[in-house]
Amino acid sequence: MAPQTVITIGTITSFTGVMFWIWKISCYIGRLENKVENNRNDTNRLGNSVGQ
Repeated sequence: MAPQTVITIGTITSFTGVMFWIWKISCYIGRLENKVENNRNDTNRLGNSVGQ
C-alpha cells in the first residue's frame, strides 16, 4: 500500500473512533438528562396527588 493510502485509512479510522466516542458520551449524557427529567416528573406527580 502506498503511504498516502495508509495515512488516509488511519485518518478515517481515528475520525470514526472519535465520532463513536462523542456519540457514546452524548447518549450517556442524554440518558442522565432523561433520568433527571423523570425524577422531576415523579416529584411533580407526588406533589399533585398530595395537593388533591
